[in-house]
Amino acid sequence: MNPLWVVVGRIGTLLGVTISLKNLREIQLRERNEIQPHRIYNTREAALLLGVERIEVVAKLTKGQIKGRMVNGNYRIPGSNLLRYLESEEIA
Repeated sequence: MNPLWVVVGRIGTLLGVTISLKNLREIQLRERNEIQPHRIYNTREAALLLGVERIEVVAKLTKGQIKGRMVNGNYRIPGSNLLRYLESEEIA
């Protein structure tokens, strides 16, 4: 077998495993669906917990509706701020 095809096959396998692990992590977050106040979330995790698209979380962060901090070009959101946002949405 051509060594190039072996490399392509191994890369394909690696990508498949990576995507499967990512999907499993998202399913775990959805099933748990419990926001931990002392945990720090990224925008993808926050979007899963809030049931919205990631871009909506980023928009709410830039508008100040959700409080978070920019760290190395990525937002980090304390769980307590997500809970505070959900409480304010329930009131409105």
